Amino acid sequence: MSFGSTLEDRGYFHLHSRRVADHADDASDNKVGVIGIVGMGGMGKTTFAQVVYNDKDVREHFNLTTWVCVSEDFDPFGVTKTILDGVTSSTSNIEDLNELQLQLKEKLNGNKFLLILDDVWNKNNNDWEILSDPFKSGAQGSRIIVTTHDDEVASVMRTFATHPVKKLPVQERWSLFARHAFHDANSNAHLELQEFGQKIVEKCQGLPLVIKTIGGPLQFKLDVCEWEKVLSRELWELSNNETKNILPALRLSYRYLPLDLKPCLAYCSILLKDHAFKKEQLILLWMAEGLLHAMENKTMEQIGDDYFYTLISRSLFQRSSEDESCIVMHDLINDLANFCIR
Repeated sequence: MSFGSTLEDRGYFHLHSRRVADHADDASDNKVGVIGIVGMGGMGKTTFAQVVYNDKDVREHFNLTTWVCVSEDFDPFGVTKTILDGVTSSTSNIEDLNELQLQLKEKLNGNKFLLILDDVWNKNNNDWEILSDPFKSGAQGSRIIVTTHDDEVASVMRTFATHPVKKLPVQERWSLFARHAFHDANSNAHLELQEFGQKIVEKCQGLPLVIKTIGGPLQFKLDVCEWEKVLSRELWELSNNETKNILPALRLSYRYLPLDLKPCLAYCSILLKDHAFKKEQLILLWMAEGLLHAMENKTMEQIGDDYFYTLISRSLFQRSSEDESCIVMHDLINDLANFCIR
């Protein structure tokens, strides 16, 4: 089973990311140009960036490419080190920021590079000035793509192009929901559920993350009564007051988890936001904490596998952009896990 979004899930983003890709391709007078992808949590900013980053037509324009998850704890030293490790495909032991930046300047010098800075929150202009200093040594046409929830961040980073990520159009919402809520993506096989499904999708307000995490659990409950219950839950209080109002809707996905899996998801609250981890590492941690329940004719590793892929099928984990053998939790799913341990 693959991690994260399917190719079908990304179809809409492929179609509408062309403008971002065109700016990435464009060797304009901007020696190192910054492109912003802006939108509230759960809108699909990272997916947009992934589509551009993995576009063969885009990548052939660059000598060096790397992806860094920045998240809320913006640290020029840590981010610089991660960029250097990415472009050199090695791990640096340098502990001094100035030395790190000298090494990065040398590596970028004369090279046309593409850098993704995913999930940037920091608005401190001084931090950006420090971080961006080595980028000036890159060749003309180098590009930095920044994903952020805040227009002010894009302004501080002096983007020459900003692309707002809009909510999914109505026709795309049902298509995405159906792929996750029905085993074969064929809603026509369950006509009795379509009316309730359309109303559930409407409540998701065009947010891809919410649509997928609500649809995932429903594939195991293809029953009119169950879908009516979901529709009538008082947790549906989405508004435009940013991500704190998405969490109540995501709580439905936790409520519908099998009992054995709830502590496993809650345990994931210890994982750093945007931190990539391997399936085997997580299963060993679950085992060490006694969170896996023994079953006849199955090893604990096999049980951990089952738990892991159930969480994958419910869109609670997604594939890492840095390393496809690793997974990450979306910020809002991490918030959900933290909520669950209270």
